[in-house]
Amino acid sequence: MSTNNILVFVEQRNGKILPASFQLLALATDLAGKTGGQAEACVVGESISGLTDAIAAQGAKKIYTVDDAELAMYRPGPYASALAGAIDAADPKA
Repeated sequence: MSTNNILVFVEQRNGKILPASFQLLALATDLAGKTGGQAEACVVGESISGLTDAIAAQGAKKIYTVDDAELAMYRPGPYASALAGAIDAADPKA
């Protein structure tokens, strides 16, 4: 069970993290530090394992990845399932 952990969905396109995701990670890291938790991240897509170093460098203490060819292009159903699994695993407070 998490304490006051915050889970951030890291949005990526074609293997590049969108700038807003870095901004959200910075805010989550700051807020989690003030509440005794930690910032965690979830990234979804195909061939995304190379993104974890950049995400960790922004303060994410744990990174949930869902790497599947079915997630290469955004489709609501598969993305929702992937995110639901990460949320269940992380059990974040926010």
